Amino acid sequence: NVPNSKYISIIFALWLLSMVCLTGDITSRLTSDTTQVSDLISQNVNLFLRSFVKTVGIFIFMFGMSWKLSVVTIMGFPYIAVKLTKEVQTALAQANKVAEETISAMRTVRSFANEDQEGDSYYSRLQEMFVLNKKQAVAYACFMWSSYISELALQVAVLYYGGHLVVTNQMSGGTLISFIIYELELGEALEVWLYTGLMQGVGAAEKVFEYIDRKPKHILDGQEAPETFEGQVEFKNVTFAYPTRPEMDILKNVSFSLRPGQVTALVGPSGGGKSSCVCLLENFYAPQQGQVLVDGRPVNSYQHKYYHSKVALVSQEPILFARTVQMNISYGVPEAPMEPVIRAAINANAHDFITGLSKGYETG
Repeated sequence: NVPNSKYISIIFALWLLSMVCLTGDITSRLTSDTTQVSDLISQNVNLFLRSFVKTVGIFIFMFGMSWKLSVVTIMGFPYIAVKLTKEVQTALAQANKVAEETISAMRTVRSFANEDQEGDSYYSRLQEMFVLNKKQAVAYACFMWSSYISELALQVAVLYYGGHLVVTNQMSGGTLISFIIYELELGEALEVWLYTGLMQGVGAAEKVFEYIDRKPKHILDGQEAPETFEGQVEFKNVTFAYPTRPEMDILKNVSFSLRPGQVTALVGPSGGGKSSCVCLLENFYAPQQGQVLVDGRPVNSYQHKYYHSKVALVSQEPILFARTVQMNISYGVPEAPMEPVIRAAINANAHDFITGLSKGYETG
């Protein structure tokens, strides 16, 4: 359920991620990171729980025998494994970002004959990930080597300090031998390969839950759903800046009205705020100052599904999902009967083209 929870968090509660975070970063979190976490759960958790219970039991016995020797036995856990794993996941997200943006903007890349440069950019990102992977491998090798040295040093320290406790009559020789046996069992319970696998999962899980736990800044909690909806639009002293550029106001103290039943065109230079007005009307963002009203009510006071069932947005370039033609036309209204779907296709001059396909409206 981790990928599903994350996907819902991204597409429903955190629409602003698409403006603040780049597509490749989100895609990487949704695919590679969640896969690594799921692999961790399926492969390691049962072994981890068994080792955890065994470890707790051994620690209880060891502290019961000698809390002083137990303190000597406790070693610090390596933070480097988690840190490097997080860096590898970040580098992978950067590489995915380049690939995703290149594929989605292929026409632009092609029109500028920029294929080689984009390929080099992707390769450089992969090289960064390769370097980090090598660091991770070296760190793991060093950890394996140092763990054996540390284990020997720890045993020497336990024997030395335990011998001191025996000589000073603070501990019996039999108890010391039992303690050493428990210490060896503790080492087996904390297998290095299992611990390192868990650390890799922790590094990926931190990236995953950054998005799942993120709270939306623009909350869709409106409750209004009036029976009549006329479509009177009014911008009242609206000032707006995008979250990625909060210091640059796209709209400054803008006011105008749109009457229902009339066609209205917003005309102006690029960057003048035409698309921003549409985004505010669609309740994609909230203005920093002023209000956007529809039928005298703020747009954020309407129920999310109700409002978007009344206000339609037709993009300049239509987006097709990997579904049937009928499902694409009825997108957002999955229970729509076939008759209005066909009527919409006729009005869009697409009916003849669709019926000419091999499966008609069921073409996927």
